[in-house]
Amino acid sequence: MKTKILFIEPPLSASKNVRYLNHQVPMGFMYMADVLEKNGFEVKILDCPLYYKQKRKIDDNLIKIGLLPEQIEKEIREFNPSIIGVSCSFTMFEKDSFDVIDLIRKIDKNVLLVVGGAHASANPQHVLRNKNINLVVIGEGELTMLEIAQRYKDKKTLMNIKGIAFISNGKFKINTSRKQIDNLDNFEPAWHLINLEDYFNHPDNSSVLKRGPSVSIITSRGCPGQCVFCSVHTVWGRKWRAISAKRVVDQLEFLVKKYKIKHIRINDDNLTLNKSRIIEIITKNVLQ
Repeated sequence: MKTKILFIEPPLSASKNVRYLNHQVPMGFMYMADVLEKNGFEVKILDCPLYYKQKRKIDDNLIKIGLLPEQIEKEIREFNPSIIGVSCSFTMFEKDSFDVIDLIRKIDKNVLLVVGGAHASANPQHVLRNKNINLVVIGEGELTMLEIAQRYKDKKTLMNIKGIAFISNGKFKINTSRKQIDNLDNFEPAWHLINLEDYFNHPDNSSVLKRGPSVSIITSRGCPGQCVFCSVHTVWGRKWRAISAKRVVDQLEFLVKKYKIKHIRINDDNLTLNKSRIIEIITKNVLQ
């Protein structure tokens, strides 16, 4: 029987006047899922804010948008994962992540609970004040999450895995950083794990487009810039690494042919650092 891993994007808090939140495909989960599936694990992605019609009142000023606690519990019990990964990407939504983490621990006291994302990577010690968290993944998650899953399945220690932080005997521990992935051509998103029609039909998607359907992709990671306001280096580092122009074009062709995509948003932090690469991508798409 395959070891099961569930990734959860928590429901998010917003002003009571907000009808829906900005929302895009869970690219980080999809990249990790692809690596895990290719190594024999069963993976599911639960993107709670996608269900924007589900709302509940927090107080007079705030609501929570996304799946309700009882719906999340139902998904967890039916899938019955051994490992659950929770996104904690933004400081302002830390409490939302903690709410889901606390719910998970009430449902299953033994599941391995792993947290990742920009906020968790930037301040793992702060995030680990939530005692229900077992591990924080710092930076890129693909290879770190794979090693966690393999070691957990084989009942081996997790404490010496590179790129994680945890609490041991009441003390904060942070391990050596994992080397960043240089060859991004070996990785691709697990598009089959999400229903893209749900994202196409999300009002945030349709409200900003002149034509659709639309989807977001990432073609490079990292940025050598030293901008004081930017925290991207906490996840991707300052070394710029890119998917080859050919692989980018192949991905664009796949999305257009399979999903009839008409608008693609590229969410790179520094798309045009290598001018010849971006010209090659554009030229190949125009000429084909």
